[in-house]
Amino acid sequence: KDSLYLPAQERTGVPWIFWGAIHFREGSCNPKRQCWNGEFFDRVTKLVPAKKGPWPTWLAAAIALAEHSKWTSITKWSEPKMLQCGEKHNGLGGAQRDLDSSYLWAGCHWGRKTGFWIRDHVFDPKAEDPRPGIAPIIKAIVDSGAWTP
Repeated sequence: KDSLYLPAQERTGVPWIFWGAIHFREGSCNPKRQCWNGEFFDRVTKLVPAKKGPWPTWLAAAIALAEHSKWTSITKWSEPKMLQCGEKHNGLGGAQRDLDSSYLWAGCHWGRKTGFWIRDHVFDPKAEDPRPGIAPIIKAIVDSGAWTP
């Protein structure tokens, strides 16, 4: 958290806990991979969203994402706000199908049988997301006492 997420919080106002959760989902917390879609930050993106970057650092990519997503204008962060921003960041395709988002809920009882976007624009209703969603990640950190709104 100290080397990536706290500086991102200081520069954007977006809580480090949210940066960590989406970076886990997008780039497996690899400091060479950015939070837009998990590709390397020093290359132009090819996945959705395509044609973003390159950036000189992970932090520069994070700042660009926060500004693009208008997260920098949020003055009061909470767990529900993080989930709302996370779902919008990942895409609302599940909501359009009246499904819970595996990006949010995978790994907890709310995330069962949500289906899974196996790649950009390809949804498999029978697939299960192998990684935990941001909700259980955020909950575990909050429950540990490491973050409070």
